Amino acid sequence: MIRLALTSHAVAKERSHLFQVCRALVHLGKPGIVLAVVLSGYAGMVLAVDHLPDPAPALYGLAALFLTAFGAALFNSLMERHRDRSMQRLAQRNAALQLLGVPTIATVAGGAICAGLATAWQTLDPQVTVLILLALFSYVVIYTRILKPASPWAAVLGGLPGALPVLVGSAAISPDFSSSVYWLFLVLLFWQPPHFWLLALDHLSDYRLAGIPVLPLIANPAVTRRAILIGIGCLIPSSLCLCWFGTCSLYYALGAALLGSWFLIATRASLHGKHPRPAFVLSILYLVCLLTLIIIDRAFP
Repeated sequence: MIRLALTSHAVAKERSHLFQVCRALVHLGKPGIVLAVVLSGYAGMVLAVDHLPDPAPALYGLAALFLTAFGAALFNSLMERHRDRSMQRLAQRNAALQLLGVPTIATVAGGAICAGLATAWQTLDPQVTVLILLALFSYVVIYTRILKPASPWAAVLGGLPGALPVLVGSAAISPDFSSSVYWLFLVLLFWQPPHFWLLALDHLSDYRLAGIPVLPLIANPAVTRRAILIGIGCLIPSSLCLCWFGTCSLYYALGAALLGSWFLIATRASLHGKHPRPAFVLSILYLVCLLTLIIIDRAFP
């Protein structure tokens, strides 16, 4: 009886530890970014054929994107761990790093990336693998290692790895890129800087303590607010180009115009009141709604 009780306690303890490990990997793997990558990739797939893509290549492509994005996020967490310790908003991520340790995280990250690349190489067009490698290099090396610690404009070029999943998704379905795919790629490039600068405004003290030269620290918050509004101003017409020069319908154009106007007006009001947090949340909601609108418009014309 005592042995059974001890065994049950050991099993419960092991399950609790496994749950903590999984939760720590979720914190380090930046699930919001990973899901945005997958959704962007699927939108690229739909735009590639203007209807629902074939299930098999779509599944392989999404699996490759998910695994490589998850691995890249883990590597990003490792590379920024020393700066992240100064940031209060990343307390859970720092605790996760301490629980798992560098070797474990690096092993899981490398395994996820290798699995994603192997999936793409074995099942899809070779250009999918090349594009994923480009996205990984631009995110882990160019953005995380070179640009972010050195330049307040890092978010501008940092939009490249966030936009490449659109091309990856399209290439998984068709070797040729449509004009709509390129326009969506441009939309994501324009979306990234305002989104990041809103985050920087909301957590300015954290970035100051971490020594990261974000735009509000190097210029000033007023300049950053103007840059955000200019970025959104570029984002709206580029989203409409999917209808003007692409294959999306007028119904999409109406929805995109309403979404963009809402994003711009609400962000301006939020910045005027010097409360950037609602605008930051709105930037995420805008992207999710826009991508969903594209998918519905083309998958069910």
